[in-house]
Amino acid sequence: MTRNKIFFAGQGLLLVLLLILVSRAALAKTEDTKAKPAENESSQYVGSETCQGCHEEIYKKGFTSTPHYKTTLQKGHGCESCHGPGAAHVEGGGDKTKIFSFKDKPASEISGRCMECHEYGAEHANFDRSQHNVNDVSCIACHSTHQAKEPQFLLVEKQPQLCFGCHTRSASSATPIRLDHSPLSMNRSKPKAAVPVISLTAQPTHAC
Repeated sequence: MTRNKIFFAGQGLLLVLLLILVSRAALAKTEDTKAKPAENESSQYVGSETCQGCHEEIYKKGFTSTPHYKTTLQKGHGCESCHGPGAAHVEGGGDKTKIFSFKDKPASEISGRCMECHEYGAEHANFDRSQHNVNDVSCIACHSTHQAKEPQFLLVEKQPQLCFGCHTRSASSATPIRLDHSPLSMNRSKPKAAVPVISLTAQPTHAC
């Protein structure tokens, strides 16, 4: 009877050890599978210097001298932080379909990509519920990373001319437009004065 107990106890112990080994092997395989996509994605980044090889003028005049150049620091991907991994684009001889271009993209997709980095702070945090977003006005309707005419905030035009480019009220209108607003978070409070709502016309884009 005692021998039988020892035998079954030994069998039970072996079974437990076998289950532990199988579980560890399965866990290691899962972790390895999860790690591979990250490694593969990382290998698809070619670096901003590679981009410079074909886009010399944009790189020097519209990137290194702008705030976005800091995306090259630490573990940033520079140009590819906005345009995505460029390996396939380079291997395809500059195939534009192999990299993200902001040109002709829906406003929601454009702003969504910008907000991946710019979602923090009181201004940008309210963009999703702003009148600009509701009216499908994307970030590049007012800002341009590479071709900004107004260095501060990378605006495509000086204010208020920039605003009048979309808003139906003109600079010569008898009714003044309130220009001290914050367009990204204008829903946070009521207007200071009873100014009629300004409708939007077609949205211009400044993409690359």
